[in-house]
Amino acid sequence: MIGAAFNPQGNTVAIVSAVTSTAAVQVPNASVGGASQYMFTNVGAVPVFVNYGTSSVAAAVIPVGGTPANGFCIPAGTVPVVLTLIPNAYFRIIATATTSTLYITPGDGI
Repeated sequence: MIGAAFNPQGNTVAIVSAVTSTAAVQVPNASVGGASQYMFTNVGAVPVFVNYGTSSVAAAVIPVGGTPANGFCIPAGTVPVVLTLIPNAYFRIIATATTSTLYITPGDGI
């Protein structure tokens, strides 16, 4: 339900990233109809870049000047960020340096 507080609808998945893209990890949603909101929490010390899609999602890539890349950035040590994406998505992430852990919780709401 859009506009309501975030309500978890499945298990939280932890993805540990390094300076190479992780394998694709699915974050299934337990809600009826498969909700499409996800709460992202980066507890690491560096930003991570996230790419998402179906099981064939492309590797996550860090964009550089003049070379854009699909996906989005979750800053380090940030408060949880809730985004609306496709239901039951697969995620691949990459850290800007060292390693970082990104927690993804599927659910409904903001």
